[in-house]
Amino acid sequence: MYQASRIGGMSSPRPNTVDIEQGLLELFRRGLRDAVQNEVGPPEKKLDSIRTHKLVLCGIREFDLESQVTTQWYLDGDMLPNLPSENDGVTIVTNAGFDEGPFPSRQEVRDYYLEDLEDSIPTEETLSRILEQDAFKWLKKYYSAREIPFSEVYQTNLEIYLRLQNFQKYLNPDDQCQELTGSTTPENIANEISDATERMKEALIEHALFQSIPPYVTEFNRTANQILNRISEDIKKEGDNEEYYKLVSHLSRFYYKAVWQPIADRIGYYTVSAPSDQKEKETREYRTQNLQLAQGEFFDELNQLRDKAREFDIRFEVRTERLPRFNPEESGLEEVLSLDIDAAEAS
Repeated sequence: MYQASRIGGMSSPRPNTVDIEQGLLELFRRGLRDAVQNEVGPPEKKLDSIRTHKLVLCGIREFDLESQVTTQWYLDGDMLPNLPSENDGVTIVTNAGFDEGPFPSRQEVRDYYLEDLEDSIPTEETLSRILEQDAFKWLKKYYSAREIPFSEVYQTNLEIYLRLQNFQKYLNPDDQCQELTGSTTPENIANEISDATERMKEALIEHALFQSIPPYVTEFNRTANQILNRISEDIKKEGDNEEYYKLVSHLSRFYYKAVWQPIADRIGYYTVSAPSDQKEKETREYRTQNLQLAQGEFFDELNQLRDKAREFDIRFEVRTERLPRFNPEESGLEEVLSLDIDAAEAS
């Protein structure tokens, strides 16, 4: 385990847990940015949200400080829901006046990312190697390198999202990438998306946690099939993309906001680990609010997609009459938590 030196100082009033958490997260965020600046230049060009969360969390674990921060599994796997942004003006934590340390210095955090990251990151890669890859493709590698809860759900989500992204790039005349990874034709990519969506539904059905989700995945698959097959047919006949990439972009948003986010909100609700009961409660309440709005969000996104499709003279059918609500269960929490959440703590 990477060890930090204790910095002496005058005692000061002890802040509450939230202050410690924010200061600690800011310490690692700044140390990481310092390392990225040293390695590849301006961090804002290379350090996206996905890698920031994974690398900050990896550093916090390596310094044995995970009990001081709130974690949960969410949209992109294990994440830090309280990670401050660069504009929040949070002061980094030091050892003066705290019993919870020792905390590392900003220099020690920077040196860890530059010199020791490869030995502790699940993918066993240096910082520069991690930063040179596509974020979502690196995330797929990260998932494969460690045990994660609901692995098949996370993996199929990435496959669906990457296939939609590649389809969109293929259609975009301004995009340098004119190839579909793992596919040769739009018809193939449409079939792969459909297959991945079916696998996701099968994975969701295995867990009581997701009992309200499969009908939404079914309707996404039905919608995607109709839109992508129509686009594929038109391209085959006309040989013209006709800016269809804009429609696929809307389809990707519909999937991410209306289908994947409610799945991730449910995972997040049941996988929160926080330094205090109050912080755990607050984080769960936030996920509950999202879930209570999720059904309305689904219909809002669906209507926006429908409007966009009409611009291309495309109509599609959905069956929304019996879609259930997304709310988390108010009872039986312990039973749900006992399913396979324990894997979330494996590294």
